[in-house]
Amino acid sequence: MLNDLLKEFPNSEMVFEIYSKIMLWLNRLGERQNKCKSDIEARMRWAINSAESVAKWNQHIEIINEYPFYSKVKIDEHWAKQDISSIKVIKFFNAIKMVHLKFNEKLQLTKKSSERKKLRR
Repeated sequence: MLNDLLKEFPNSEMVFEIYSKIMLWLNRLGERQNKCKSDIEARMRWAINSAESVAKWNQHIEIINEYPFYSKVKIDEHWAKQDISSIKVIKFFNAIKMVHLKFNEKLQLTKKSSERKKLRR
């Protein structure tokens, strides 16, 4: 599917979240304990730990940014304790990340992009 997006939308960008293997495990644990109920009935079937894993799928994918999902969220003490606990667990395990990718028609590794890759490591 991602390869189709690359063909249809060259030189475009995409931002999405990725769920790590620990999040997949936590989700399945919640399902088994029947405590993880929500209005959304989508079941997690696979996980990715990093944007680098996605970038390996195609040589024309460049990682622009990757950061923890809740890194820019300030917890409000008035929120429900269960919500705060969930956020803290996800932060602790770095279980969900936001990923910003660029689909390059012809990926040219510039000095700036190679420096950005070194900073992420």
